[in-house]
Amino acid sequence: MEERIIKIGDVVLEYKKEEFHDEIAIELREAIEPETLRDINASEHFASLLKEAKGDLLVISGRAPIWLYAYLVHEFVHLYKAIAVYDPKIGGAVVVASHTSKFSPGEVIYDG
Repeated sequence: MEERIIKIGDVVLEYKKEEFHDEIAIELREAIEPETLRDINASEHFASLLKEAKGDLLVISGRAPIWLYAYLVHEFVHLYKAIAVYDPKIGGAVVVASHTSKFSPGEVIYDG
């Protein structure tokens, strides 16, 4: 498993390449403001991650504002065949965007 941690101000993005999917886990050190998206966009570390990211499925997890999730989905949607967001209440990741018949929006991919 390949792992990489990107720190941009109060946002920490932990990128992992798992066996069947990639994952970005979001950790916020402090509450963030919408202007934080500018810092993420300008980050060399984030740009290099975008260059190497690609695959079948990206799962995004962690506690963060919905607009940060929307931003990350937008940035990665053309690099992966599908993107899912993890929902701890249901114990799985919900597919929110897909460019393949392998994954359908609304499909839940359960842990394990």
